[in-house]
Amino acid sequence: MKKSNKFAIGILTTVTLSSYSFAFAGTTANSNNSAGTTNSSVTTTQKYISDATITAQVKVAFLKSKILNPLDIKVTTKSGIVFLSGVVDTDTQYSEAVASAQAIDGVKDVNVDNFTVKDSKAPLQDTYITAKIKGSYMKASVAGPDVSFVNTHVETKNGVVYLSGTLDNTQQINNAIKIAKSIDGVKDVKSSLTVE
Repeated sequence: MKKSNKFAIGILTTVTLSSYSFAFAGTTANSNNSAGTTNSSVTTTQKYISDATITAQVKVAFLKSKILNPLDIKVTTKSGIVFLSGVVDTDTQYSEAVASAQAIDGVKDVNVDNFTVKDSKAPLQDTYITAKIKGSYMKASVAGPDVSFVNTHVETKNGVVYLSGTLDNTQQINNAIKIAKSIDGVKDVKSSLTVE
C-alpha cells in the first residue's frame, strides 16, 4: 500500500474514532406485577453514529479494497443514507462499492442515483440489489452465529433473488431469506440453500 494511502487510512480512522458517539435515550419500560403495581423500570441505550463517522468508515473501506482504492468515488452521508457518486469501470467495482457501504454500521440505505459503470447501457438494478444483500449479510454476520453467510451465493435476475450454498443450520437459512426479502426492489426470493 502506498505511503499516502496508509496516511489517509490513519487520518480517516482518527476522524472515525473521534466522531463516534453514543446518544442515551431515556426510554423507560415499566413492568407490572400481578397486583397491577409498577415494581421496576429499565432504561435503554441507543447507539448513534454520526454521518461524518459513516462517511469516514465507507472511505476507509474503499481505501482498503484492492479494486476500489485507485477509484475516485465520492461519498456523502445524510441521516444515515450513504450517497455514492462517480463512474467506475466494471460491474464488480460497482457491486463492491455498494456492498462495502451497506456493510458499515449505522448505514440505513445506499443511494446510487449518481453512481454508474462507464459505457454501460444496461440498468444496474439487479447488481444493486445483489450488492445490498451482500452488504446486509456482512453487517449481520457480526451479530452472531445465526447470521453467518460466508457460504451463501447471491444472484439477482429481474428483481428475483436466487440464494444457493450451504449453511450450518435452518436458522441461518431463514435469516438469509428474511434479509434478502427486506431489501427494496426484491420481487421474490428463490432459495436452494441447504444445511451442511
